[in-house]
Amino acid sequence: MTAPRALAPRRGEHGFFRPIEEKTMCQSDVYIIEGGEEKLLMKETAWIEYADDGLILRNDFGEQKTVPARLKVADLVQHRIVLEPIETG
Repeated sequence: MTAPRALAPRRGEHGFFRPIEEKTMCQSDVYIIEGGEEKLLMKETAWIEYADDGLILRNDFGEQKTVPARLKVADLVQHRIVLEPIETG
């Protein structure tokens, strides 16, 4: 008997198996406001950290971005985070 596709395991960042899901409880898509519109910045973001020059975003796939932005909205129920840019200079 095979597991349904949504529950089939895959190896995570630290070698542990975790189910394939649309979103796990702690992951959110991050958007940034550009020109009055929300633009997708990173999918399935698992970590956000403050830095001197903005925010550091990381996902489970090893992707990392430092963004000159601040938090505007964090809708954790809908797995959606919206950032607004800050002036660097």
